[in-house]
Amino acid sequence: MAQLKQMINKNKFYIIGTLILFLFLFYCSTKLCMNVAPDEYMRYDIPLFIYNHSYLPKGDEKEILNAIWGFSYGFTPYLPSIISFFFMKIASIFTTTPVHLLIAARLTSVLAGALTFFVCCKIGEEIFNHKMTIYLFAIFVSLLPQFMYLSLYLNNDSFSIFTTALIVYGWIKGIKTNWNCKWCIFLGVAIGICALTYYNAYGFILCSIIVYCMSSYKLHFTFNEF
Repeated sequence: MAQLKQMINKNKFYIIGTLILFLFLFYCSTKLCMNVAPDEYMRYDIPLFIYNHSYLPKGDEKEILNAIWGFSYGFTPYLPSIISFFFMKIASIFTTTPVHLLIAARLTSVLAGALTFFVCCKIGEEIFNHKMTIYLFAIFVSLLPQFMYLSLYLNNDSFSIFTTALIVYGWIKGIKTNWNCKWCIFLGVAIGICALTYYNAYGFILCSIIVYCMSSYKLHFTFNEF
């Protein structure tokens, strides 16, 4: 309990900033129409299918196949859609109106956008010496207009950026701690989540292998010199 309290006190400004950003993104997400959010109507088919049928869809399910394009996002990783289903399920306790279920589904992207700010603060803490620089770094990443827009509607992009931020943080902490067990597990979990999110982010998985091998080789080479 004391460690948790200490951790909250240490990161209280990061947490406050994350909460403010979350509330702002959530408010904006309630105002965004589906027809101006690219591909959301196809992305939303997956959590809606899970919500209606209580099982994960295959890519060739007729209910989620797009009549124009002839494919569905069920053929691709869709972890954010699964998370969105849980938000929809919680929201359904209070209301089942379509608009509120959609807003609940968007919470995955909203949360990912807000949490990216927190992770970027932690990354900045490791590479910068001044508080202002840390905040500026996190603000420049999380308040980038394109990223903020992605954080307002259901998609895999916002969540995949969040996972890549976790991976980068895992690299930094892993190198600084000579890859102790804790940060190896952290990086492994971050890579696993990233792999279940979006193909476009798989470059970070490949880079993780390179970063680990190069840093481990350098560490081994340094030890051999002594």
